[in-house]
Amino acid sequence: MIEEPPKSFAEAAERFSMFLRSNHYPDEILWVEKRVLVWGKQQLWIRDRASEAARKNAEKQYSEGINKGFGVQLHAFSEAAGKSAAVVLSPDCEDASQRLLMPRRNLKLSAAVNKLPARLVHGRMHWLFLSLRFRTSSQLFWTSYFDCS
Repeated sequence: MIEEPPKSFAEAAERFSMFLRSNHYPDEILWVEKRVLVWGKQQLWIRDRASEAARKNAEKQYSEGINKGFGVQLHAFSEAAGKSAAVVLSPDCEDASQRLLMPRRNLKLSAAVNKLPARLVHGRMHWLFLSLRFRTSSQLFWTSYFDCS
């Protein structure tokens, strides 16, 4: 936990990168969001083409979370192609903040002890096939693993 949250997402990401390195994760971060992640019950697939949009969304979510005041968590959960797959989580209410042990108006850095197996998906047709085939399990995975409400 950090005493005062960084004002900028870039500074928070830099602190997170150092945290990841000290916890045996790659220090380069691949920001992910629901629409770029597919869970096949034993394997994660991450769409590589959407990474810049996901980073911008992570930056927006970080700013909104800091402004809400319920805390923000940067969480790494997997590794793919030498990068740490990570999300920005911010609860919407005090109750969710307490359940997630979030520091109020602060930043929480975390990394899963057991990394989920992941691969990057490069082809558009392959991505379409995976996202259709594993639509239900992906939605359940996201809700149970990352839900902040």
